[in-house]
Amino acid sequence: MVVDSAFAEPVALPAESCRAACAAPWPVLSSRRETDRLIAHLRSAILCHDDQREHAVVLYSDAGRRYLGEAALEVGNTASLALCPRTILSRGFALGASGMILAHNHPSGDCRPSAADELATRRLVWLGQMVGLVLLDHLIVTSTKVFSMRARGWL
Repeated sequence: MVVDSAFAEPVALPAESCRAACAAPWPVLSSRRETDRLIAHLRSAILCHDDQREHAVVLYSDAGRRYLGEAALEVGNTASLALCPRTILSRGFALGASGMILAHNHPSGDCRPSAADELATRRLVWLGQMVGLVLLDHLIVTSTKVFSMRARGWL
């Protein structure tokens, strides 16, 4: 759940419940309930891997912030993940998206963004503004917390 605080307590649901709750498309960040479902879905998509590597996913939305689709991105190592803005943006163009939410995990359990996370966010914001694909949020997800760059005021 992305709320007023940069660190938000998650909804604790088993993976099966997350998948069932997110089976149908939902409006992106339209309400607290939908935001809870979004975070549960992201946890299911990102934290379902048994390894200790970083994984990333991008959700795409239309101008009304309705869900259009998502893409799993590169897999990193235990402490970093190289994101390719070209891949992220081109997948959004293919869907006709006007907004996107980037999310990735930190296997360490520390959801504070690294300098590389901040740089990647700034680059995606700048590139997205140039081509009309807005970065709505960049979330760092762990099993117990979520860091929202938007809630922190960085977007």
